[in-house]
Order: sequence, then C-alpha cells, then structure tokens
Amino acid sequence: MTERIHSLVLRARTASSEEREALGKDLNDLLLQLPKQSERESAVTLLRRYMENGALEGLGTSSLPADLAATKAALDLGYPIALEVAPERLEALREWEGSADTADSPWLAIMVVSFVAFITQVACTSLSDVGASQADLSMSFFGGQLHVGPPSSMDVFRRFLNEWSSAVMGTQFFGGVFSFLFTVTFGRLRGGAKWASFLYLALATFGAGVALLQLPSLPWLGLGTLTTAVGGYICSRLLKSKSS
Repeated sequence: MTERIHSLVLRARTASSEEREALGKDLNDLLLQLPKQSERESAVTLLRRYMENGALEGLGTSSLPADLAATKAALDLGYPIALEVAPERLEALREWEGSADTADSPWLAIMVVSFVAFITQVACTSLSDVGASQADLSMSFFGGQLHVGPPSSMDVFRRFLNEWSSAVMGTQFFGGVFSFLFTVTFGRLRGGAKWASFLYLALATFGAGVALLQLPSLPWLGLGTLTTAVGGYICSRLLKSKSS
C-alpha cells in the first residue's frame, strides 16, 4: 500500500486540476486505510517522511487536504508517531472535524420540519376553536342547552381536553425549542446527536399519547397535536441517522 500511495503522490503532483481531485480522493482513502494494514513500520516511515518534507501539501481534495488525512492516519497508528504530530497539525485536524460535523448536521431539515409541524398544529387548533364556536352558536340559536341535568362524562372529558389544550401546545412548543437549542449546542459533540435524538423522541411520544386522547372527541385538536409529534419523530430519525 505504501508504494501505491507514493505513486499517487507523484502522479497528483503533475496531474491537471481535474485529475488531481480524483487522484486526491484515492490518496486520502489509502492514507486513512494505512492504520489497518499489517505493514505498520513501513506506514510509520512513510507518514513520518511526508510530515517532515511537506510532500502532501496542496494534494487531497477540496473537502479534505491530504496532509490532514495523513495526520489522522498518524494518530490512528498511535505510539510513537502520534507523539510526533505537531500541535498546529492537531489544531488543523480538530477544526476540520468540527466544520465537517457542522456541515453534515441536519440543522436546516430539523428547523423546517419543526416549523411546518408547529404551523400545522396552530391551523388545526384554530379549526377546532372555530368548530366549537359554531357549535355554541347553534345551541344558542335553538334556545340554549338541549338537555337538562348534569353533563355527560364525554362532555366533562371534552371540556377537560379543551382547557388543557393550550398547556399541551405550550409544552410541545417549548419542548421543541429546547430540543433544537440542545441539538445546535451539543449535537456535534460526542454522543450529542444521540441525546438530541432521545429528546425529540420523548417529545414525539408525549404528543402521540395526548393525541390518542384528543382524536376521538376533538379530531382537529388531536390532529394538530399528532402533527407536532410526527415532526418530533422525523427529527429524531434525522439525528439518529447522523449518530449511527
């Protein structure tokens, strides 16, 4: 493998800009595979020589320079070459890993899904309020309540759901905001995306449970709650795919 890497370096030095990108990708792949090969001493010797004479500068791809790939390979090889990596190379690798994680994070998709789900919930809740108002007007037109006596258990349950609908929506809204801020702040750290995924999954579970209670008696209200729950589940899956 070391001979193939050296050959690619020589070819990339004299290749055109279009060819150099393709050769740089192959070069990076081989460099990152070096720690897995059996000829450890030859790999250490090759990387040490490249880091000392700067032979990899300007090579690689636009997204991953070859010298950073070599630095990562040296760290993966461990002692003794890992101790020879210059601090500036370590800092450059950390900056690249941070920018790569940020670029790969589905922040925009999560934001769009959360926004659409919340707007849909507001619309469904408004339709539920309009339906309730129309029912009250109909009752007033016909002279008030049609039945005499204590309200039925379904009426009590429906009133309870109506009274707590604002609290449910507020919980989902602020839970979504907290989950998004947690994702943006800690999502790119080790294990952060996994915990953010759990937060969105908990939000989805809460919404789905409440929606099951609302749908039979207050369909529009339940549909809005369920929409936000589905949005939370989608966000959880997006983060889970990133952390896996």
